[in-house]
Amino acid sequence: ATFLGAGKTYADWIAVIRKAGDLIVVTTPLPVTASDITVAPAILALPASGKLIYLTSAADVAGFAGSHFFGRGVRSDLQTSAVPFPPYTSVSGCKLSVEGGDLVLTASGQTTRVAYAPRPTGTDLSGATSSVYASVPPRSLYGNTSTVSFGGTNINAKFQVDGITLSIANGIVTDVIANDAATGTQTTCGATVGGNLNTDRSLDVLSLSTTAVLTEIKAVAVARPLIPIIIESRAVTAGDLAGFAANVNLGRGVLTSLNANGTVKEVTRINDCKVEVKDGTLRITSIQAGYDRSFVLNLASYSTNLGKAVWLFGGGSARLMVDTRTSAPFVTSVDDSNASGSVLSCPRG
Repeated sequence: ATFLGAGKTYADWIAVIRKAGDLIVVTTPLPVTASDITVAPAILALPASGKLIYLTSAADVAGFAGSHFFGRGVRSDLQTSAVPFPPYTSVSGCKLSVEGGDLVLTASGQTTRVAYAPRPTGTDLSGATSSVYASVPPRSLYGNTSTVSFGGTNINAKFQVDGITLSIANGIVTDVIANDAATGTQTTCGATVGGNLNTDRSLDVLSLSTTAVLTEIKAVAVARPLIPIIIESRAVTAGDLAGFAANVNLGRGVLTSLNANGTVKEVTRINDCKVEVKDGTLRITSIQAGYDRSFVLNLASYSTNLGKAVWLFGGGSARLMVDTRTSAPFVTSVDDSNASGSVLSCPRG
């Protein structure tokens, strides 16, 4: 509106776009809809107690349907006492499907299939146990989140077993973790690994150049003992981030407004969260959230308890997470809080 109000024409606008390859492309936001994976209503209605809840009946899981293409993922060997931190590799083509009574994850030639119907597995202090169990923490800045795990029946010689765990944020399946007994591997797809949360747009993030600041700060932190937890931080400049650039559409996110006492007032889902990094500056935009803020990145941080990511901070309020588990680092998430008492977090369901 400002551009046209200045007497410029549509042809002028096109000329500007052609000369400005670094601009974040503005597109019409998609409507905020449910996940492509329909979650069982009984699971969405579970109480936010934070306690482990065993699901025992067919009614508890009735209603799973659909499929979703996440795209990016990471894979490692399953953890063992001998190798508690196995190396990761990138995978692609991550897809979660509901096929008959099974949850099926496919990614880079591997398929893990687990029945979602509960089956008895024994008892513990709480009573009867089941192959399906859930946890729903109290509402937070990110809204309503939960995890649901489904145990499979395939067990290998190392007593490793098939299993699929879904992360559900505000009714949307955002992440899937599949343990595959046949290959002894674990594959993670979705928001936490920079995966695609919206199949109608190309949201798979761009790999980033491995800059010195990313490798140096991680190396210093990893060299420390795991206990106590170490948070290593250092100041960064535009020169430190030379070659670090991205124009990433993270898609789904949440805008959270806060009450004066800091408690959550409202969580609103959005579908058009985008980030751009260029010349040491981070820009976050969302038309739906009315967001367009830029920050000079001036601090990098790595925590040994996370074991995967470098945080880049700007302006004291914005931070960008860069996953460093694989050989090519990639952006996984961004969040920012502003003076009006709201927080933008992407990607989120």
